Amino acid sequence: RVYSFEVEIPAGTANLTSRSKIMVNQTRAIDKVRLGQSLGRLPDALMAEVNEALKLHYDLN
Repeated sequence: RVYSFEVEIPAGTANLTSRSKIMVNQTRAIDKVRLGQSLGRLPDALMAEVNEALKLHYDLN
């Protein structure tokens, strides 16, 4: 099940090997030093879905 604050990412997208979800309700701030190597980049259409989920969850208009 995918909720309105989640975006499903199909396997193979952005070099991910399994189906994944972006859960914008679990947004956290972390230091860039803790990030590892970039795995890939989401297509523009999926980034638009992420942006819409962020707007909905955080009531941004």
